[in-house]
Amino acid sequence: MQMKKTLTFISISLGILIGFSGIGQQNKVQASSWHKGIPQIFRHTKWHNGSSRITFGTKIFSFWGPEGGERFGIPETNVKYKQISHHKYLLSHEEPHSGIFSPIYSYAKYVNAKKMIWKWDKTSKAVVNYRYYHW
Repeated sequence: MQMKKTLTFISISLGILIGFSGIGQQNKVQASSWHKGIPQIFRHTKWHNGSSRITFGTKIFSFWGPEGGERFGIPETNVKYKQISHHKYLLSHEEPHSGIFSPIYSYAKYVNAKKMIWKWDKTSKAVVNYRYYHW
């Protein structure tokens, strides 16, 4: 009789422990998962580096100047992002204006309220870090 009570108590305890641990993990968001839109820290901001600028919206961003449209800006669409580390993001986007519908990967690092570093796809040999400053 004592053995039966002990086994019942152990099985109920394990069931409750496993049940609560499973519920807690279902609600967690993975930092390495892809999210749609623009990272919260860049939304509705404007950045410039002399001759060009980037404007971020909620779901798209646009380049202006030598890299983009001089007058209206060229939008980058289907934007997704993944957080790599604190304030450093990998962005996936498309350039429909140039006929590129496969994802292009860029890196954006929020340094502080006045400075951002932008890096194009690392597979290109002509990639440099662009420093943009907040307006």
